[in-house]
Amino acid sequence: MPSTRLRTLRLQQYHGHLRPRPPHSILIYHAGTGRIVFLVFWKITTIFICAFFCLVVAPNYIRSEDKSYLQAAGLAACGIVPLVYVAYTTAPFVTFIYLRLPPSARTSRQHLERFVRSGLPASTQLQVLTMGLAGRPRAALVSLADLKPVTERWGLVNYARDVSRLSAARKWHQYRPVAKFAVRAPNAKDVREAWIWDTVRPLLGKTQRQRT
Repeated sequence: MPSTRLRTLRLQQYHGHLRPRPPHSILIYHAGTGRIVFLVFWKITTIFICAFFCLVVAPNYIRSEDKSYLQAAGLAACGIVPLVYVAYTTAPFVTFIYLRLPPSARTSRQHLERFVRSGLPASTQLQVLTMGLAGRPRAALVSLADLKPVTERWGLVNYARDVSRLSAARKWHQYRPVAKFAVRAPNAKDVREAWIWDTVRPLLGKTQRQRT
């Protein structure tokens, strides 16, 4: 009889180890593969256009037509302006958002759901990914209370955070921290835990005291 109970306990422990546990960070927001690919295409295209006008067209224009540098600069602007416009308007675009989980919420799915539905602490961290100039991902670690809803850049930016302390601590050769974010309608089909984003979104920008 004791041996049967021992075998049952071992089997329960064995199957418990086989159950998938939530990772350290869990994906809760996906902008959509189509949107991401489209923006990466335009970013890379404008870089090539800028390089073509500035390094090929403008120098050859001066040499072959004997024009002034001012006229060549106007021709180079045909490649610079699209690059600046695309970089400025697409820099805040958020591609992915991950929720950082404490150890207690990573033991099982039941603990994960309990942690999310019981009210996430204001200090809970999100890893927000945006796109750099050439489409490379840039990660920003923010808390729920720090990411505040705003309306900036003609409505392109709907969330922002204060980066004054981060900017003061960064070195001259480091990128400036991302302060503005554009979070659009998510693509729930690509996210298994999309319901978490619906729970997180109303809590953004609110401290623990403001919730009560």
